[in-house]
Amino acid sequence: MSEAPGFTPLPSKRLLTVTAKMEATPSGGRALLSRLLEDALVSISGLRSSTFEVTPRPLRGRRSVAAVFNGHIDGVSGETIRLLVAKVTCGSVEMVFLDGSNFGALARALKRECPGVEVVTFFHNCEAR
Repeated sequence: MSEAPGFTPLPSKRLLTVTAKMEATPSGGRALLSRLLEDALVSISGLRSSTFEVTPRPLRGRRSVAAVFNGHIDGVSGETIRLLVAKVTCGSVEMVFLDGSNFGALARALKRECPGVEVVTFFHNCEAR
């Protein structure tokens, strides 16, 4: 298909969703909501989407206490942070959607290393009494 004369395609900007490792067919409430949120953001923003999945790992021993106080929970580690920052800086990412406040260490690193990238965090389970 040829493009119209004088047509200049827009830069290929992307939305990167950071979420916990997803199953092929999500069945739980959080997994289903995560998929719904990503679809809604793509529709609203018009950006192309890709996903960065974080694989949760159990923390054990004394090092786990220090890791927790540094925000390294639910699979977040120094290596995860390096991989995410590299993906954002190399991939024309305009917006990063963090699917949970448990990814706070990722938000902090992105704001420091990629200041031009918009970071949005979804806070699950915010109830009022």
